[in-house]
Amino acid sequence: MDNKLLIYLAYHRPVITYASPIWACTAKSNLHKLETLENKTIRMIVNAHWYQRTAEIRHALNIPSLKQFIHKLSTKFYTSLPSIENPEISKIPNYDITDNRNRKRPRLPSTCMTPSNSLSVFTRRDSLFCLPSLLFLFY
Repeated sequence: MDNKLLIYLAYHRPVITYASPIWACTAKSNLHKLETLENKTIRMIVNAHWYQRTAEIRHALNIPSLKQFIHKLSTKFYTSLPSIENPEISKIPNYDITDNRNRKRPRLPSTCMTPSNSLSVFTRRDSLFCLPSLLFLFY
């Protein structure tokens, strides 16, 4: 079991977390898939039963969760950025974790929601399309 765990920590985990400080802000579903893969691997290594919790297995083996590991790598990476002398890397803006701006996609302007002479609004397959007077149908 120790050899399997060392192989996992030395070879498999670095492949999973390659460039993770950059892609760590990915969708939760993507992270969940990686966590599932890691949990299955750890369960196979220790030959765990179905009723054993993954958190208990991690605690017994002293292995942090994937989120904790990626957070640790990201913190280490971003704290070392100011000391790097590369001019391209120095152009990267500082990330403020306390920034609470809404990062959703912008909505359609309100002029698209009301029909006018220059705009035509029609419904197709339960979707609202806002188009100029020249209608282009997409099939």
